[in-house]
Amino acid sequence: MFLQLPQTDNDTSGPSENVMLASAYLRHSTRENGEYRFFRFASLPRKAENTDNRNLIKTILSQKPDIICATLYLWNIERSLRVLNRVKSAMPYCRVVAGGPEVAYRHPFLFKNQIIDIAVVGEGETVFPLILKAIRTGRQTDFKNVAWRKGEKFIWGSKSPPALSLSKLLPPASSPLIFPDKNGMAYMETSRGCPMRCAFCCYNQRRRDVSWLSAQETALRVKTMIRKGVSEIRFIDPTFNSNPNFTDILQKLASINSSRKIKFFAELRADTITAKQAELLAKANFTEIEIGIQSINPKVLRVIQRPMKTDVLFKGIHLLSRKGIRLTLDVMCGLPGQTLQDVRATLQWAKKQPNSRIQFLHTLLLPGTPLRDHSRRFGLKSQNRPPYRVLRTQTMLENDMLKAETLAEKITGYKLDNPTRRFIGSTLPDLFNERVTIDLDSLPASLPGIQNRRAIMIKGNDFFAATSKITRIISTALKTEPDVLWQFVLCPAREEPLNVLDAMINVLKKAPLHINDRLSVRSGNGILAARRIMVKLSRHSRYSTSWIHAVETLLSSNFY
Repeated sequence: MFLQLPQTDNDTSGPSENVMLASAYLRHSTRENGEYRFFRFASLPRKAENTDNRNLIKTILSQKPDIICATLYLWNIERSLRVLNRVKSAMPYCRVVAGGPEVAYRHPFLFKNQIIDIAVVGEGETVFPLILKAIRTGRQTDFKNVAWRKGEKFIWGSKSPPALSLSKLLPPASSPLIFPDKNGMAYMETSRGCPMRCAFCCYNQRRRDVSWLSAQETALRVKTMIRKGVSEIRFIDPTFNSNPNFTDILQKLASINSSRKIKFFAELRADTITAKQAELLAKANFTEIEIGIQSINPKVLRVIQRPMKTDVLFKGIHLLSRKGIRLTLDVMCGLPGQTLQDVRATLQWAKKQPNSRIQFLHTLLLPGTPLRDHSRRFGLKSQNRPPYRVLRTQTMLENDMLKAETLAEKITGYKLDNPTRRFIGSTLPDLFNERVTIDLDSLPASLPGIQNRRAIMIKGNDFFAATSKITRIISTALKTEPDVLWQFVLCPAREEPLNVLDAMINVLKKAPLHINDRLSVRSGNGILAARRIMVKLSRHSRYSTSWIHAVETLLSSNFY
């Protein structure tokens, strides 16, 4: 069974993404190798992806997998390990193979448990069929990037894994494993590996060489995806224009998409873009391009191993924007040597760029990156759990990080991290779709509902008298389902003392932080983002304006 748990956030405006490319690539590798003949492959049903841990585990156990292949990202690793721990308790014979960006040689906690049996660093396509064969035959592999657990220790191999070109690794576009999602979106690689060595990125540490698709093969894949009904293709290369066939690819895409029915997206370096390439990008209908600016301070860029001439960068950005291409400019905060003034200068510069928006990113000390490995030398202090956000540097303190985020919101004009629009009202625009009711006069034996984004609508006649019942509901919810995004919604028939809300807030503040809280700089000031309290007013009751204002003020000062 392939297991890749989705990222969960508070955004209720659209569908979430969880693209299962890893399972498609790995399945294809077993077909190329022939090992597929000995196995039956399954993935977690889409409808089960967004359920809570209890129902997720129930679904996994119902399929009785012998092997679970888990793809681990920083947003799902803790939850995945919790789920897998309970699965293995019920099925001790089940082997767990872990891969994905979170698997690194010096991971802070992944190898400190007995949940994972086999770990793979970097690309898995060439070693995965051999791991399956090893499990089947009892003959262990001996690759440098594969570790097997022996008791409480992990033993790494000694040989380099087999090397294959990207063309050999990818399933053909005609494969039933490759298809657009329900919204018509498809993801495509034209290169594997990255010529850049940015110190904050782990991608370039996993593969030193770079393999590219030809322009002809890229065009063939795009044509095939168009026949499959794609409406948008996102190229997921770390640097799309590092491909030596870049200009030829653009010419073919412009010809294929002359009707401009398909939208394209890519991330690229603006400092190497030519006028001809900018024209071809627009002609091919690249509607959005992401550009990693990070900082306009040359000293900071040299430290993070991303030197570039800013005048050439500015020229490339103007070439693209003049063609009407929407640009997303990445600006980072918390880099070595960076100051609050540097962040301000970069944000102000980025704001002036035409036809662009700013994506403000806090530096993360990802496992396997040079920044993490040399964090002491750089003077970086970070969280010890995901997302490993940098808390302070030698030149920026904790308060500077919050000031930088506040500054980013002011300059860009939009709030980060999906803030709650309203905490009290007869309508609550950010209320989750799954809403289960608990009556304080008849508490259920277990919490109702199944989704991992859930609103508990609490009803009763006297909330103040039932404060202990309400706090017990919250404590039970957090203990039994620590990964759910909870909304605890009081539905009062009349005005209630704010003491009830204070007691509820106190329970949430004492609980361990959710990954979504650690993502937010505001959590350092005690403001929570993952679990929230709201108050839904009855249209048949009257409440004073002063009480409504007091509730909104209290909740908005504690929740984001």
